[in-house]
Amino acid sequence: MRVYAASIMSVLMVGAALCGTVQAQSYARTETTGTYNELSGTGSPKAIWTDDSYDDGSRFVPLPWDFPYFDRTYKACWMNTNGRVQFYDYEPDDYDISDLTPTVTQPDVTETISVFAGDITGHTTRTRDGAYTVHYLSDRVVLQWRDVTMYDSDEFGTRRNFQCQIFPSGEIRLIMGPSSFVIVNNPADYVSGIVNFDGTEAYAGFGNTLVTQTTPPASGTTVSLVPSGYTQANGVVLGPRYAADYTPGVFYEGATDVVVGQFCLQANGTGGTVTDINIQHAGPGTSSVTLKLYADAGTLGVVDGSDTLLGSTTMAANDSTFSSLTEVLDGTTPLRNYLLAVDLTSISESFETHFYMNLENDSDITTTGAAVWGGYFDGDGPPVNPRFLFLEGPFVEYNVSSATNQYLPIVAGGAEVAVASFEAKLRETNAATVELNSFDVDLSLSGLVIGDIALVRLYRDAGTVGVLDGSDVQVGSVANPSSTTVTFSSLAEAMTAAGQDYLVTIMVGTSFTTIGGSAATIALAVSGSGETMTPAAAFWQYCNFDTGSTFQVLPNAAMLMLRPTVATQFAPPSFTGPDYNLPVPQGATDIPVVHFTLEASSGAQTVTGLDFSGDGTEVSAANLYLDNGTTPGRVDAGDTFVATASTLSATNVTFTGLTETITTTASRYLLVLDVSGTATTGTALQYTLDPTGVTSSLTTLGQTCLGTVTPVDMTADGVDVTVNLVTTSASVYNNTRVLIATCQQTPRGAGGDPAFLVFRILSAYGGVSSGSLGLECYLEGAGPVGQLDSTDTLMTFSDGDLYPENYTYWGGEDTGWVTTTRNFLVFLRVSPYACDFNGRFEVVFTGLYGGTEPAFASEPNYRLIGGTALIGNKTSKGGGGGSSGGCSTSGGPGNNWLAWLGALGAMAVVTRLRRSRG
Repeated sequence: MRVYAASIMSVLMVGAALCGTVQAQSYARTETTGTYNELSGTGSPKAIWTDDSYDDGSRFVPLPWDFPYFDRTYKACWMNTNGRVQFYDYEPDDYDISDLTPTVTQPDVTETISVFAGDITGHTTRTRDGAYTVHYLSDRVVLQWRDVTMYDSDEFGTRRNFQCQIFPSGEIRLIMGPSSFVIVNNPADYVSGIVNFDGTEAYAGFGNTLVTQTTPPASGTTVSLVPSGYTQANGVVLGPRYAADYTPGVFYEGATDVVVGQFCLQANGTGGTVTDINIQHAGPGTSSVTLKLYADAGTLGVVDGSDTLLGSTTMAANDSTFSSLTEVLDGTTPLRNYLLAVDLTSISESFETHFYMNLENDSDITTTGAAVWGGYFDGDGPPVNPRFLFLEGPFVEYNVSSATNQYLPIVAGGAEVAVASFEAKLRETNAATVELNSFDVDLSLSGLVIGDIALVRLYRDAGTVGVLDGSDVQVGSVANPSSTTVTFSSLAEAMTAAGQDYLVTIMVGTSFTTIGGSAATIALAVSGSGETMTPAAAFWQYCNFDTGSTFQVLPNAAMLMLRPTVATQFAPPSFTGPDYNLPVPQGATDIPVVHFTLEASSGAQTVTGLDFSGDGTEVSAANLYLDNGTTPGRVDAGDTFVATASTLSATNVTFTGLTETITTTASRYLLVLDVSGTATTGTALQYTLDPTGVTSSLTTLGQTCLGTVTPVDMTADGVDVTVNLVTTSASVYNNTRVLIATCQQTPRGAGGDPAFLVFRILSAYGGVSSGSLGLECYLEGAGPVGQLDSTDTLMTFSDGDLYPENYTYWGGEDTGWVTTTRNFLVFLRVSPYACDFNGRFEVVFTGLYGGTEPAFASEPNYRLIGGTALIGNKTSKGGGGGSSGGCSTSGGPGNNWLAWLGALGAMAVVTRLRRSRG
């Protein structure tokens, strides 16, 4: 260590000469062991990271006082999810591990405190209000990482806790907290230490070394770094004035002096003169916007008569420059405050909806006689000032509902059928009354032509949302459309903040006579180009659009229609997704496999036989029930026994001699099997019924109905699964979790990998779209079983949001080998990215996927969960208020810092796509 320390000091002497500071400069390092004090924020201001960016993200943190770090002063920092505190915004969300031995050349670790820096994620730790918090105490700021883990542990490894505490004096304390082992252990590759702005000085943190480490410090280890001997470098510090003294919002064409950003420049040492300032911003497109720079000498944050206009320019595509400035920052005028404002001469719909202001010290500010630093503004978003929405007129948005992917029938010459649901909502207004005057829908046709479409109608959906009923009001109708783009014109639909639901219906004419199951699809137009309003409004394309259902077009003739009941049966998907199934023990009885409906187009018809393809030798019995009981898809007391299969062959399960009367009211049937005690284990047995398998005097059209069952040898090592769906109806609000299922995994023998639990959204109405709803699953800890508490651990779904086209599944090998009984809670919630629309929904549990010989110990009692999504203002813009009080010029705590904290909720989060891993 002595040789190493000497080499460090030689480098520091070079750094001292370069920086113009005295050679006595140093940090005194001490290491002690104590008790880790986790902060919850009770009684003190705090900023909780409540969004979903728990991996590779960073948060801008304004400081309540000037913080001396080496020979420079800083007014803010970035808190990095990967265990760093950075004072410059070069890749503030990076995760690479770099040697900190001087001279450090990697720019994302210079000007940085590497606390416990590595490839860290907090993506699974939302159980306790999030993984990253900032706490403002009376004498320090505490940046806290709580229950984070290393990414390469599949996000289920050792939970780690640590803090970085910084003081007005420049002292830095790195404190390691306790670790908790959950499922899988993993080594922790990390570095720890502090590095100055140019990499010529560095001091070790945990482990007293500047190179990569794998052994973490013990809980309670505290490293204190206290600076001494530093003379402040000459230069200009770029600092934010957090925009807490005005409310961010929406501004309309013609507005002037709209404040969009605040910052200050402050002398460090003898200071310097600023001559040019370049502002990066969102491109205005074809809008005419003037950007202004003011010296903010009057009321802070407000353009008034005391302010001096330093320059104005028409906003360019991405950045605008103010030149020939003479802003002197020295001992006489150590600090100047500035405002950025815009005049909105004319706004077009192509203008970026969110404006942001960025400054970077290394390229955007030119000075004479001094360096510039600070670097608090990042190019990926608005780190210090809130977002603004600039509109030419009122703002209306709409969203198309999610719809089931199953084929539903439309009979040529029959009644109109609701094919799509959407909601339109007035989100922002300048007090003008807004009317929707026209709306376009697009028809996507296959197997028929536009001449087969007799009628398309638009209804105000005033009754049950998503259902055409007597309460709905027709507002538009187009008979015999000539184009697949159908325009409803001459509308006068009032747009309100509460929103209005609409239905699109379609009727197929008698000209369609093809027998063979052609399909027609319909989707609402998403371009926004066909919508007109009075007055003109921005039809913002923000939400997750979805298509209507796919409809089976049937000719106007006597026939039978066969359809699967997708909400209640286990079956492989007919689209991309896991091959899920129903695993049951050998010898299991009354296993529900194929659930379907039969319906006559007219009159009463008789079905005399049903032929299911599938290996009948693997089952000991097969029975058919009329499923008219209280639990769809299950044999219960209300069901009517129809028949036992007459033939069980290697290729078929056949029922003959039936006399089932089928009418225009759909009859629901259920095929149940008794699995043979010697059935082949581990092989999925699929049973299908297609239209050719229905024996009747009429032609049968429709879709193939199928189900899959997998026999399991209960003497083999594996995992028994018990799933209880605890609700069939639930209202889901913005920030609530609704418990929809409990799951227990119990090992058989040596246990094994657990199976995935598979869910998807079947349908939704009223603007509730794909991605509006999501799932969370928690591994229950030492607390009460069946209740969510602080001992429970959040697990990961493949995709937390629900979609009709894809499956959302949880479990599998990522949760670890099952050797003891484990309990889980599954919650339904509003997605963090949901659009602001409310409506009905249906979510289904569709079975298990993968795993080591999994088996249902007892079947779920039902699989359909319906309810209402009350999403509310999920995408609200944020707020403001208060007074910032400007930038502090002293080294101690300023009087204004509490006001800064009021705006922390609007702090920007920068997220990166996780890179692929080998």
